[in-house]
Amino acid sequence: MVGGGSWAALWSLVAVGVLLVALIAWLIQRSRGHAAALSVRTQLRADLLVPIGIQSTLLTYWGLYYAPMAEHAVMVVASLAFAIGLDLLLRVLTRDEAVLHLATIPLVLSIHLFVWFEEQHEGLIFVIVAIALLSKVFIQRAGRHIFNPSALGIALIGVACYLAPNTLKYVDIAHALNTPPNIFEAILLLGLIAQLRAPIVLVSIGAAIVQYLAIAVTGGEALIPSVHWAPVTLAIVLLATDPATIPRTGPGRLLFGSVYAVLMITLSLTLESNGVSDFFTKVIPIPICNALVPAFDKAGAGDLGRIRRTLEPAHNRAHIGVWLFIMLGPWLFIGGKGNLFEGRFHPLYGTPHIEATSAVATCEDNPVFCAPFSFAGEALLWVGGEDDVVVEEGP
Repeated sequence: MVGGGSWAALWSLVAVGVLLVALIAWLIQRSRGHAAALSVRTQLRADLLVPIGIQSTLLTYWGLYYAPMAEHAVMVVASLAFAIGLDLLLRVLTRDEAVLHLATIPLVLSIHLFVWFEEQHEGLIFVIVAIALLSKVFIQRAGRHIFNPSALGIALIGVACYLAPNTLKYVDIAHALNTPPNIFEAILLLGLIAQLRAPIVLVSIGAAIVQYLAIAVTGGEALIPSVHWAPVTLAIVLLATDPATIPRTGPGRLLFGSVYAVLMITLSLTLESNGVSDFFTKVIPIPICNALVPAFDKAGAGDLGRIRRTLEPAHNRAHIGVWLFIMLGPWLFIGGKGNLFEGRFHPLYGTPHIEATSAVATCEDNPVFCAPFSFAGEALLWVGGEDDVVVEEGP
């Protein structure tokens, strides 16, 4: 079982203990010298409410259909507290200031959308948070952090999990994230809020185009991660597109997304062909692409004439229109939602409002889960539907 209270409490105590030891060491060092007065202030940026709102909405929506989320909320709260404490400590140690702000909240929430661990290894969440915050402070280029903090932490721990599979136990939550009937649509619509606020959508367009090309080249025979599958959609819309760690030029952002998709597909096919789960492959390429941002921008700054002008931020709304066409056109045409309905997992997870006559649920019995943008039908299920999975034994 994931998210047990006793293990969460233990790991929380360990994390708090680490922070206290570091703080005490700093206080002792400070008492021996004559350091400047500590500056204490708040820095509440309204723009951070957007990612916080998007991530909170997705976690809440997911929790409606995935019962373990209720217990896992303990770890979400604990890691938030740890992140706030560690961030304060790092600022005190490096800048002699204590600043209370909102930036740690979206960092932590994004982590919990992508990775969970078995009870005895849940402390790795705190390690991911620590890597993320330390990288922001100590790994910089021209005064800006280089790596997407959440992605770097998840990627490094993901590699460790692959290297020590019998020691570090993670939970494959990808299929669980796909349980809500309109999760793909929710990610797509909520992503529009972020895309309208910042010109990030070219990264997602580049990733989607490469995925389509890969399917065309392989004839659909290879198990290529679908950009319409919720966990991958989430990665290319809301994780890989961190405005602070992607290229600044339009062509550079398109190239960033394309290379990201190439790496993700290559890693996924390589691992799956060797009998290894590709769970972390949607995150591992992101830090690699972050490190290559100067190269992408250099390529994007070349003399591309009209192409470069077309990709300027001034055309962001047009880019979003292209993005929606690219994503929704094929998805609606080929019945993508029904094709990605994972009927074998719903009875296993006990998904609310799922009807199943066997161990595998079908679209025929659950039209709301397979019809595009079925928010109205979904609402009716909650108003008058049953909460439990109905499973009838066959003859």
